[in-house]
Amino acid sequence: MPYSLQKVDNGWFVITSATGKRHSNKPFKRKRDAIQQLKALYANTEEGSGLLDKAKDLYKNIKGRFSGVRNDYPPKVRSLIKNIGDMPIASIDIYRKPVASYLTTLMNIISLGKLQEEINKKGFDNIFHLSMKVSYPNGKAIIVEKNEVINIAPWNDKMSKDSTSINVLLQGNQFTLNQLLEGGKNIQGDNWFKYSAFNNNCQFFIKAILEGANLYNPEINKFVFQDLTTLENEAKVASKVSDFITTTASKINTFIMGKGLDYNNELGI
Repeated sequence: MPYSLQKVDNGWFVITSATGKRHSNKPFKRKRDAIQQLKALYANTEEGSGLLDKAKDLYKNIKGRFSGVRNDYPPKVRSLIKNIGDMPIASIDIYRKPVASYLTTLMNIISLGKLQEEINKKGFDNIFHLSMKVSYPNGKAIIVEKNEVINIAPWNDKMSKDSTSINVLLQGNQFTLNQLLEGGKNIQGDNWFKYSAFNNNCQFFIKAILEGANLYNPEINKFVFQDLTTLENEAKVASKVSDFITTTASKINTFIMGKGLDYNNELGI
C-alpha cells in the first residue's frame, strides 16, 4: 500500500496515497518526523518489508563482492551441494590432465629453471591438473576440483579430453557428496578453501577427499600425487608470484559470482 507526504499550512501529514487517509491526528511540524513515520509504515507492511529485504540483500551482495577471498564455496556450488549433496553416488574416477605448456613454461621462467629441475629430478612426465568425476545411479555425473576456488558442476565429456583416469574402488561403501566434502574438509582444516600452486593445490584437495573417506591407497597416490613442495623454498619468487596470481583470481571470482548470498537457480543433475 503506497504512502506519501502531504504539505499543509502548519506542517506535514503522512497519507495513504489512494484514499488520502491521514495517519496522525496532528501534522508534524518537521518534515523529517513525517518521513520517519512514512518509513515505519512501509516497514510494517508486506510490501515495505519486501523492499527492505531486497535493499539489504543488494547491500550484502555489493559489499560481499568487494570482500576479497571467499572462505566458502561459490554461490553456484552451494546451490548444487544443497540440491544433490545427500544423493548416494555410484562411482568415483580421478582424471589427470597435463597443465597447459605455456603455464609451465612461464612458471619455469619465473622460477629460474627450478621447476624443470624438479620435474627432471623426480621423474615427472609433466605437471598435471587433477579433478574428480562423481557419478550417480541415474547415469549423470559432476566434476569436483580445486582451481583458485573449489568448483563443482555438472559433468560433460569435454572435461575428460586429453586426460587419463583411474577408478576409485568404493569397497562396498556408500557415500554422498556431502560426506566426501566433509571428510576432505576435516583433513585439511583451515586450508580447505585456500589455494597454493605448490603446497595446497588440486592434488592435495583430491588426496584429502579420498583420505577422509578412507579410499586413498598407494596405487591412487602414484597416480595423483606430485610432490612440488620443495619448490616453495627453492623458488620463492615463483611461489609468491603464483600465490599472488591465484589469490587475485579468487578475489575476481568473489567479485563476479558474489560471496554470501545463495544462488537462486535450482542447479542439479
